[in-house]
Amino acid sequence: KPQVSSENIQITSFGQQIKVTGSLTNQNSFPLAGVKVMAIFFNSFEKPIGASLTEIDNIAPGESQPFSISHPSLSELKSEATKIFVFAQK
Repeated sequence: KPQVSSENIQITSFGQQIKVTGSLTNQNSFPLAGVKVMAIFFNSFEKPIGASLTEIDNIAPGESQPFSISHPSLSELKSEATKIFVFAQK
């Protein structure tokens, strides 16, 4: 399974949008294509209330790439409970 790390995750709400930003680093000796990053948003009861996905086309070995995920605003959002999942294949 390819190794990808996520760093500098930030969640911001502004207007009618939630934005999740950060960076991914390919920790492998081979390039990765079509890396998917998913954010799942939770409320204060730890119940999922939304999800959004983005895809990064290519990440070279050892390279870091920024990502950004947008989602419509959620009134019940507990931002610190947001979970990030990364899906990568060779």
